[in-house]
Amino acid sequence: MRGNNACASGSYTLLAVAVDCREGELSPSITETRIYPNPASKEFTIETDDVLSPFNVEVFDAYGRLIYSEKSLFSGYQVNTNGWADGLYSVVVRNGISMSTLKLALHK
Repeated sequence: MRGNNACASGSYTLLAVAVDCREGELSPSITETRIYPNPASKEFTIETDDVLSPFNVEVFDAYGRLIYSEKSLFSGYQVNTNGWADGLYSVVVRNGISMSTLKLALHK
């Protein structure tokens, strides 16, 4: 591979890429994580298909600031958005080995 432009061609370079394949060891995201209603106005519900496993939730505003965090929750947990500004938020749901990131629109 080498760079080319109207003046000349550059020297050849080699880029080595190593791919480590560990089939079966990668953990998928939490299966079917949902938040509703979306857009929300006063609260939203986090629901997962794995109703027996607890999860942690973090909510970040559009600037990347952590505005909400709770641990050891279960499917059906409701988050009160009282005091939050209208806008877009990232909702990060994690259980022990996996993570899902969802977008939430808030309009009051």
